[in-house]
Amino acid sequence: MNNGPLIFFGIFFSLALSWLGLVVANNADANFGGLEPYMDEATGMAVPALMPGLARQGQRVYQDLGCATCHTQQVRREGFGADVEREWGTRQSVVHDELRSQLRKGGVLTLQSRLDLADILRPKVQPGSTLDYQWPQERVTLVAHSSQPLTLTSEGKQTVATRSADGRFEARLNVPVTAAQSFPLTAQITVKTDSVPDFAIAVSTNEDDRLRALPLRRFFLPWTPESDEDSTAGEIISIAELEGGNWGKGRRVFHS
Repeated sequence: MNNGPLIFFGIFFSLALSWLGLVVANNADANFGGLEPYMDEATGMAVPALMPGLARQGQRVYQDLGCATCHTQQVRREGFGADVEREWGTRQSVVHDELRSQLRKGGVLTLQSRLDLADILRPKVQPGSTLDYQWPQERVTLVAHSSQPLTLTSEGKQTVATRSADGRFEARLNVPVTAAQSFPLTAQITVKTDSVPDFAIAVSTNEDDRLRALPLRRFFLPWTPESDEDSTAGEIISIAELEGGNWGKGRRVFHS
């Protein structure tokens, strides 16, 4: 007796019931769209961490009203929104046009940042944990390349880039071990008129001299506070205009 169809439909209905239980019975719009942060009693912190003050209020308004459906911080491609039809721009890089137009006038371009150059080749250790092995000191060398004259400044010391054989300018900085976790850096590029500078930065270590690009998570704005303390949980503020609201329902209304 051929039991193939019976087995097929049995598997099909099992998967279908599982999907119904996750999506329909759980009501994704009502639950997932209205999740509140969880307070971890062991650490006394909210997960995910709450933003303080007006920043959190703005985030809740932006999320609950579905603002991201229409408002973005860049021009979206055709088929992903109506930005081009609204003449907000003809391409995604339109927001950079003002910067490019200013660069073509020539002058000095100043870039400032604070870099995390600790543990370049080593995995991070979970906070509160210790290893039974002592890593040797990691010494980091920061290398910057530019198509135009370049000067690097850090902790009051200036390094002027020298022209290499390929015509590009190169500057190297030896990062002190004590300053690796929070290394201030200012790069000044002398931009010629009607030209666009090409600037790149990479690092190597005493354990491996190959150059590596830095991920964005290692760049910080120079005015951000430096602290190893855990952020405190922010107070959950009730906004009368948002009480009873639901992002999922609002999105359906917007697209109806």
